[in-house]
Amino acid sequence: MAYLDSSRLAASPLQAAYTKLLEHLKRDTLIELLSRDLSVLLDLAPLHVTAATEWNTFALLHIYLSEIKPHQMEEIPPDNLVCKGVSVAGYTSERMLDMIKRHTPYASGRDIEGLKFLRGLDGLVSATMKDPREFSTTYVPACPVGAAAFGVSAAMLALMSNPSLFERFSNMAHGIMRSFTPEILRAAAVWGVFHGLAKMGMFALRSYDLVWSSDELCELPAEPHAFDALRLDPALRLTHLSANAGKHGHSLTRLVTSFLAQLKSVQEDPEVMVYVTAVGGLPFANYITGFIKRALVVGLPALIVACMDQDAFAKCNQAVADSKLDLFRESPKETTVLCVPAVEGHVIYIKHAFLPMLLSAAIDTVWIDFDTFILQEPSAQLRAARDAPVRVLPQRSRVRFGSFLFDNKTDLCSLSKICDPRQYWSYNLTSTTPESALDHQGVEVLVTEHWDARCLNNGLFYVRATYRTLVFFALFLRQIYVNPYTDNQNLFDAFLAHSTVDSAVPEARPILNYALLDIENKFGCAEGHVNEAAPGHEDGLSTFHFWASDFRTREAAGEENSTAARIVNRNGVERVAKVRAGKDDLFEIFFGPAAQAAYANGVPEAGAAFIKQVRAPKPNWKGMCAVTAVGVEELVDERMLQGEQTLIDWQAATYVTDVAETGPLEPLELSDPVASTSGCDRAPRCVDIPLEEWTSALKSVGELGSVLDEAEMSQLKARLRSLDVGVLLTARAFKFTGQQTLARELREVLRHPQTSAT
Repeated sequence: MAYLDSSRLAASPLQAAYTKLLEHLKRDTLIELLSRDLSVLLDLAPLHVTAATEWNTFALLHIYLSEIKPHQMEEIPPDNLVCKGVSVAGYTSERMLDMIKRHTPYASGRDIEGLKFLRGLDGLVSATMKDPREFSTTYVPACPVGAAAFGVSAAMLALMSNPSLFERFSNMAHGIMRSFTPEILRAAAVWGVFHGLAKMGMFALRSYDLVWSSDELCELPAEPHAFDALRLDPALRLTHLSANAGKHGHSLTRLVTSFLAQLKSVQEDPEVMVYVTAVGGLPFANYITGFIKRALVVGLPALIVACMDQDAFAKCNQAVADSKLDLFRESPKETTVLCVPAVEGHVIYIKHAFLPMLLSAAIDTVWIDFDTFILQEPSAQLRAARDAPVRVLPQRSRVRFGSFLFDNKTDLCSLSKICDPRQYWSYNLTSTTPESALDHQGVEVLVTEHWDARCLNNGLFYVRATYRTLVFFALFLRQIYVNPYTDNQNLFDAFLAHSTVDSAVPEARPILNYALLDIENKFGCAEGHVNEAAPGHEDGLSTFHFWASDFRTREAAGEENSTAARIVNRNGVERVAKVRAGKDDLFEIFFGPAAQAAYANGVPEAGAAFIKQVRAPKPNWKGMCAVTAVGVEELVDERMLQGEQTLIDWQAATYVTDVAETGPLEPLELSDPVASTSGCDRAPRCVDIPLEEWTSALKSVGELGSVLDEAEMSQLKARLRSLDVGVLLTARAFKFTGQQTLARELREVLRHPQTSAT
């Protein structure tokens, strides 16, 4: 503000106090001011953490730094700004600058445009990092601003294709900026360093809103291995719970332990399990009654519902109160459901925040996603899977390629078709945490895999109460807080060392024994299962998760005799259409009023029919975990094939015009606000809106048949097909507020003239 033109600050003169402050700041040069502030930020947190905050710090620097008049900064020869004459790995700095400037605007983890960034800069990063000695010893001191811009680009590439390298690249850029702050600031506008950092922030999956402390834990046993003595002895466990219920300093811990202590199952069952879920927002809060009623019908020993807003909390408590009057429940009975407020924090934090406290209470814990229908009480099936596992994991010695882990080189070759031994290396799983023979007394975690991929799906998992699992999940909770870029399921996979490697995983963690749940016959999902038993039968599924992949088809199994039309993708694999349903539909048929009326007699008829429809042959093979850039081409190809449209030429679609075609590179003028702000803002823009946004809005409108008449839907669809931004913004803004609210807002749009597509 001190160095901007006064007309950029206010239309009228500033008050005297502000003028005096800005004049005082001008005693230091701009570079001195910014260097001091940036140094504080770099000392406070890693570079990627600051980029992920909602303060848009780097976006502000990018926008305004280029507006400072050149005479107010040190005069630097243009050749010095672009590091002319400096090169690394065969790339001159001028060429590197050109590539970074042209491709950074496309950096994105949420749309296909991101492939332009990925493909455009992958060669530069791969060549430079193949032997990083030249980069670190020669290029960094000769051109620190170019090295910083490169580090930021490399970090974003890692987020898209190789997460195990993300923090390394980000920390590399952090170190360069910390050591060469003034030099980088002088040329940052030319290289777009802060543009890149602002774009990096767009990859963040969540913000910082964790409210948790280790003070929430119950008083721990003096001896770590005493947990089993507590969890297996009801009398000792009850004493432990009662002590914390009466005197613990945290109100939520007192509430939960008091609830558990009064349960008959906790007082008598040597290995009781408590089930935890979370819910908030519409339309999900409308189905709390159905979820709780189903839990009571099947007889869950204990259920804790974390309510993420006041509406959900009120509906949950009302459902618990109403359950006491339920006609098909014997009365009176104890209350086995506890509603707790959890209004502070992202759902991912809430999902894991209850685990450490419950484990410290010596209670085995099962997390179950709210979009899960319980067909029969699963505790016995979980104990059987834990005590008689088909295979105890992790496998300590394996083969690694990039971020992915394979059982051996044969497994790698058959799955990825990468059979050159020079492209992979041995991977041995070790931990710096001391381990003893007592630490490996059976399975400690049970979890599901995805139906057609090896990565874990933590929509349902069991945790045995041990000191090792307590440490594990406390570390896990901390890590999803300090790294807002990591996906919680991928991180869960990497923490257990299942199929991926991630730099966000600390080496100093317990290496837990875990086993996979049977998703084919016992714990199914909407993507598929093979169980032929009637739903709700003791030999049938125990739970049914509404999860399904984005693919509208699945690979045809070799033994499958399907009459469905087959499509063949570009690699020759045959796929057939699969049964799909939106989550709104599934919640209604499993938890809606009609479904609840059928609970006394078993599984609702419509729900049973859908479960039967999604039966499918076992997948021929399970692929690798997909990250942002992996699999997107196949997904789009599959959609195109269904519509009998021409396949996308990915090489042409992801091509970015080269400098040779557009003439020599023009220096970025420091006073050019258009160049400085292009592609940096995070809010929705009226240009470059991805096709997926329009198709998603069309789908939302198409699902409003019950609340909009045919004429209204036709008008809205026509306006979306003509790229009416007003309809798109409304559909996006009110997508999750419920169909009634969305319909009301869209009708309001129809009352106004059509906006032009910009």
